Amino acid sequence: MKGKRLVGGAVAAIVLVLVTGLTLAQAPEGTALGTAFTYQGYLKSGGLEVSDACDLQFALWDAETDGSQVGLLEDKADVHISSGLFTVQLDFGEDAFRGEGRWLEIAVRCPGDPGYTTLTPRQALTPAPYALALPGLWTQQNITSTNLIGGYGGNWLTSGVYGATIAGGGRAGDPNRITDRYGTVGGGVGNQAGDNEGNLWEAGFATVGGGRLNSARAGTSTIGGGTENVADGWGATIGGGATNSASGDGATVTGGNRNTASGGSAIVGGGQDNTASGDSATIGGGAENVADGWGATIGGGGTNSASGDGATVAGGHRNTVSGSSAAVGGGQDNNASYDVATVGGGHDNVASFKGATVGGGGWNTVSGGYSTIGGGWANSVEGFSATVGGGITNTITADGNSATIGGGERNTASGPQATVSGGGLNIASAEGATVAGGGGNTASGQQATVAGGGGNTASGRLSFAAGSRAKAYNAGAFVWADNVDHDFVSSGDNSFNARATGGFWFWTGLDGSGNPNVGAVLYPGSSAWSELSDRNLKANVAPVDTGQLLERLAEVPISTWSYKTQDPTIRHIGPMAQDFYAAFGVGEDERRISTVDADGVALAAIQGLYAENQALKAQLSMMEARLSALEQGTAGEQPARTGARLPMPWLLAGGLVVAGGALAGWRRRSGGGR
Repeated sequence: MKGKRLVGGAVAAIVLVLVTGLTLAQAPEGTALGTAFTYQGYLKSGGLEVSDACDLQFALWDAETDGSQVGLLEDKADVHISSGLFTVQLDFGEDAFRGEGRWLEIAVRCPGDPGYTTLTPRQALTPAPYALALPGLWTQQNITSTNLIGGYGGNWLTSGVYGATIAGGGRAGDPNRITDRYGTVGGGVGNQAGDNEGNLWEAGFATVGGGRLNSARAGTSTIGGGTENVADGWGATIGGGATNSASGDGATVTGGNRNTASGGSAIVGGGQDNTASGDSATIGGGAENVADGWGATIGGGGTNSASGDGATVAGGHRNTVSGSSAAVGGGQDNNASYDVATVGGGHDNVASFKGATVGGGGWNTVSGGYSTIGGGWANSVEGFSATVGGGITNTITADGNSATIGGGERNTASGPQATVSGGGLNIASAEGATVAGGGGNTASGQQATVAGGGGNTASGRLSFAAGSRAKAYNAGAFVWADNVDHDFVSSGDNSFNARATGGFWFWTGLDGSGNPNVGAVLYPGSSAWSELSDRNLKANVAPVDTGQLLERLAEVPISTWSYKTQDPTIRHIGPMAQDFYAAFGVGEDERRISTVDADGVALAAIQGLYAENQALKAQLSMMEARLSALEQGTAGEQPARTGARLPMPWLLAGGLVVAGGALAGWRRRSGGGR
């Protein structure tokens, strides 16, 4: 071609061989394959094959006409052309081939030519057939680990990154990008793996599976998909959802919307606007929940807070747990504000001391350590280890340690170990005091008891009151009052007091049908016992020898004495039980005298005396008759003589005096007279 000019617009027939499938085995071991490729062409001028050494220029374009040049201009000087054939190696850089169409523009200057002649048209670069299996993918070679880039041609890697993969996706204005080594973007648009802060290892191995505008900015962080999620904690994970953030190392947001896991190893399962800011904190779901204590857990619900270490809110709404290892099971506006405190549920309940528990209900407050309110409404416990089972507005004060209120309304237990079982307006204000129930009762004595009823007071130590308006003011006093609208007051210490204006009935035996049939009665208005003596209820009936009984009774010693348990000035009269039992052998034992037996002996003795009295009266009548006869037979007579022997009338008079004395003695003994 020397001395000849290329005809302007002449067509160069070009054969393209683009080698992009070379293996690393074809390059020296330990070196990268690179981005250069071999181009082989065929050049004719004026219909004749060119054989010369010419200068060639190669430019890569993104369109057949016009368009933009890709990469730098490749100048190849003194290229040996033989029979029109030439071979050159071209390299337009690592970003030249990204899957879009490319056209090669060639300019030729052979010896003697005044300048370069650009050949037209541009030559389309076509892929080898097997390359069509991966359209839109290209590689960036390096000595360590080749980068693989697919999808939108504007997807990019930070210079110096290796081992990176962009599988696809991206678009104009929202390219996918990898800024740190070994990062991965599976697809989607506008996603980023790496923090793009210069240190290419700081956010290495970050992964975004897909979605839109997601950023995995820390080492080994992962975003599965979704939109506008940010994982910037080391090893953090976001499964999907929208606008979620996992900024704690090892933190996880499974999904949902606007959730944040900023604590180390913190977890948000889903929901919306939840924040797990404590290390190892967990939120299962719900909305606007905050777990900022170490290991704190919120199962779900809304606007709940677990700020204590190990704190738990299972669910509900606006519940707060600020104590370590404290818990709220659910409900609304509940607060467990101290270590290991618990609120099971309900609303507006507060457990504010260590180990305090509210089972449920509403407006209940436990401020005593290890104390409990089971439920109910507006109950309060301030004492240690105290319990209110339920009810309304019941109160255990600060002095009521280990006190108990079972339920009821407006009851108060203010003494240690005090108990109110239920009822209303009852008060147990002393140590160990008890009100079993009823209304308006007060047990203010130590270990005193009100069994129930109304208006009763047990203020004496170990006293007991029951019924209506019973007042046990004395220590150890027992007071029971019937339904009479008057106070009934104990008579002294350790006394037993009972008011029953309808009578007292005591039964000690039952008939065959189970009905009471043996006992004693103090009838209404009476002051004496009526003992049961029904003939139909007696057996083994035998007559009594009253004379013999009278003789035995005469031998029984009768004494005056005092009980050892009474003041010595208090005297009694009667036999000893042992002597009575020995004489008559009646009663249950020899230490006691039954009133039935005492009355029976007295009555039998009276019958014996009556029999003797009748005999004496008969003898006296006979003597009076004889005396009268004697008096009539001797009236007006003079003694025949005097002597030593008394006259008969005087003898009879003496006998009469003796008999009269005996009769007078009998009359005094029997309480009668003639």
